[in-house]
Amino acid sequence: MGQSDRKKVAGGVFWLSLERVIGFSVSFFGGIILARILQPDDFGIVAFATATFLTFSRLCGIGVNQEIVRADAKSPTYRDLLSTYFWLNAGVVSLFFLLISAVIFLSGIFPASQKYVALIIAGGWSVSNLCDPGRSLMQKEMRFKILSFLQWLPGLLGMAVAVLMAYLGYGVWSLCVPQMATLALAGVAALLLSGYKPELRFDYGLAKELLKKSGWYLGNGFCEGAYQRVDDLVVGQLLGKTQLGFYDRAYMLGGMFHHNAGNVISRIIFPLFAKRADENARVCALYTITVRFVLYAAFFVLLPFSIYCPEIITALWGEKWLPAASVFRFMAPYSMLLPAFYISKDVMVSLGLVKNMSKVYFLVLLSVVVLIWPAITLYQLEGAAVAVDLAILMGLMRVGFYLKSHLKNISLTRTFVVPLVIMALLAGLTIAVSKFSLMQGYPLSVNCLLTAAVLTGLSLLVLFTVENTVLRFISDLVQSFFSKDHAHESGAADE
Repeated sequence: MGQSDRKKVAGGVFWLSLERVIGFSVSFFGGIILARILQPDDFGIVAFATATFLTFSRLCGIGVNQEIVRADAKSPTYRDLLSTYFWLNAGVVSLFFLLISAVIFLSGIFPASQKYVALIIAGGWSVSNLCDPGRSLMQKEMRFKILSFLQWLPGLLGMAVAVLMAYLGYGVWSLCVPQMATLALAGVAALLLSGYKPELRFDYGLAKELLKKSGWYLGNGFCEGAYQRVDDLVVGQLLGKTQLGFYDRAYMLGGMFHHNAGNVISRIIFPLFAKRADENARVCALYTITVRFVLYAAFFVLLPFSIYCPEIITALWGEKWLPAASVFRFMAPYSMLLPAFYISKDVMVSLGLVKNMSKVYFLVLLSVVVLIWPAITLYQLEGAAVAVDLAILMGLMRVGFYLKSHLKNISLTRTFVVPLVIMALLAGLTIAVSKFSLMQGYPLSVNCLLTAAVLTGLSLLVLFTVENTVLRFISDLVQSFFSKDHAHESGAADE
């Protein structure tokens, strides 16, 4: 990695981390206010409408924006590629919005009172997808500072308007109108600030090539969007909007780490993987380091939340949301594995293994569909959470085998098995200590301190003696990114 790339990555880490800190603060504290004002039904209605659209949203566009990130800007066909991609994407998005609008109003999926809620959500996401070329260009150029502002500033304004509307009694509308309006405006701003100006150029040969590639990308995207949202659709249909509201809040709390820290890592790592796709050893080192790091980081963040979830939810959202606590506890494994799954996806796409990733998404989607119906029938919301846990675990293991066949230096045992076993042991010991403390009648404050001390002590003992992950992480990072570059630069200077 050259000096310029290192500076861009460092800047990207700072600005995207800042964006996630601000975004998390806004959504977290704003969500507390909204949860106290609004009812579970309101969240369930919006969650069901969002799930219906996002299940098919990856078909809203041609889905090859990552090809723009990977394209050579010096190629003589680059401008033709951008222009063809823009107009082709615009046509597909427009057609999809018309079709989804017809489904909303002509089918019986939504009651009359919810049709316009679904239409607003579809409109906001469609405009955002229309402006994907702008975000792709800025990601390619690593303009993370602008991307950061376009994430947190509209989110802050949207949350402020949502809280005001909720306070004034607008109910479910306060959850969809501000967010979708700011989402659309952020997309338009990204397109304008990227510097791209649409040209009246369209290359049918490039369009045919993009459409050919888009088949796998769209299949990939559809299965990804479907597996993430099909559980919401099933819960909403079988258990009703109120139960879906509890499930949605538990999912939001569980996705806290992935949507903040995990997304920052993923958005920075993908361009690096794309640039180093032909350097097998370095890709393996970077992948192993990143996956192990996010697995442990997610574990240490989410385990305390899982243990004290009822107390945390009651304190934050009020007693009416207490049913979400047990759902969160069963959903914690899914939340811990999700960042590693998406980083693995980025590696596969950067290596050109889009077809294989489509098969992985289909496996996860099929697993969710097969498992969730009987699980909900037997165990209600907790069963749905266990179904997605098992599905994401199978998907992660399948990704690992695909990468192992392509990158021979990857050790699946070191990357996945050892961290998962250690996490399971640490979780079991920590939960046992917490239960023992409660049985002894200790106050909650003493219980929390005792559990934190045990978790910290056991974690340091395991990480520094059994596996030595922290030290390996630091040494591997230095060796992977700096040692080889220094030798390469020295060799170039000698020449």
